[in-house]
Amino acid sequence: MTSRAAELRRSRELQRQGGDAQRVLTARVRAALRTGELALTANRAYGGRGAGETCTVCGHTIGFEDVLYEVLEPRRAQAHVDCYQLWQTESRRVLGGGQRFGPWEAI
Repeated sequence: MTSRAAELRRSRELQRQGGDAQRVLTARVRAALRTGELALTANRAYGGRGAGETCTVCGHTIGFEDVLYEVLEPRRAQAHVDCYQLWQTESRRVLGGGQRFGPWEAI
């Protein structure tokens, strides 16, 4: 399965679970940012293919067919593409929208 197909499958799964799953994940990210469990994602991220890592954001496995983003600073974290995008969105909200960064800036 291609990485794009895996992303679509994951998005469809979230949609199938309904908005509740997205709201739960958003609440989890917000709480983790508040407590410091997740760092703000103004740092660079490196993209690659998953190899069975656990997503720091949602806690699910990042499969071999999935693309992962890896953040190295201030501490190492891995995330699915959609989880990383949510993490960035919530980080921007905490930062007040003053700092520009997005998935297109990941290297």
